[in-house]
Amino acid sequence: MRFRIASPPRGSTSGTFLGGFAMSKLYGEGVSWLDTGLTNKQLRDVGLITIVWNASEFDLQELIITLGGWSPWQGFLVTTDLQNVSRLQLGLNLLRHGYKNQRLFDDVDRALQFFDECRKCRNSLVHGIPVLDDGGKLSGRLARFDAKQAKGKIKISHLSCTSEHLEQLITDLWLCRMALTDARRKVSRYRGLASDAQDPLPSQLEKEIFEYADQPLDIKLLQSRLDFLRSQPPTPSKYPSRPE
Repeated sequence: MRFRIASPPRGSTSGTFLGGFAMSKLYGEGVSWLDTGLTNKQLRDVGLITIVWNASEFDLQELIITLGGWSPWQGFLVTTDLQNVSRLQLGLNLLRHGYKNQRLFDDVDRALQFFDECRKCRNSLVHGIPVLDDGGKLSGRLARFDAKQAKGKIKISHLSCTSEHLEQLITDLWLCRMALTDARRKVSRYRGLASDAQDPLPSQLEKEIFEYADQPLDIKLLQSRLDFLRSQPPTPSKYPSRPE
């Protein structure tokens, strides 16, 4: 699949294959094409990933607002312009500061960590550029550049952008949305029915907070996917791990 894009002025280095990375090819005055190496279906999947990710970001903001006990207007004034790493840190700070119930802490913390792993996967995809193989053909891989470590070096990581990878990321993002919604519901119920003075909670009250029949979250599946994503070669993250 190729995208029609505005080309840079004549005489620039664009329109070449630079260092093994696919750049735009010049076709006539003022018109060029960007070769992606992706099929139409894969590009549709990338679009769906973008939409579901945007919804996940909104879910994260709603969870943070519930943790803070803020009104929606107050909460969105705080969270709207924050980057996702800052949102995660804010959510974790609110969780550590105001919630002592261990089961609630674990469920919310797991949802925040899974969002962070999905964030890394999504960033590797949407910030990557097509890569050429040794024969000068598109390889189906994407490359991402990183120089955040301030060591005077550029780290280049590669992602195999297969249909299976895209479909799994879509599935993980839906699971992420479910985890964030589940965490928000539990926090809301906890705030309404219990207090930190009640720890451990009476069994009936704990059941009311943590168990509900409609759309239950598969905690084992969530933990399994979280463990798997953590086992992959890591992308640097500023999200703090939970202290022992």
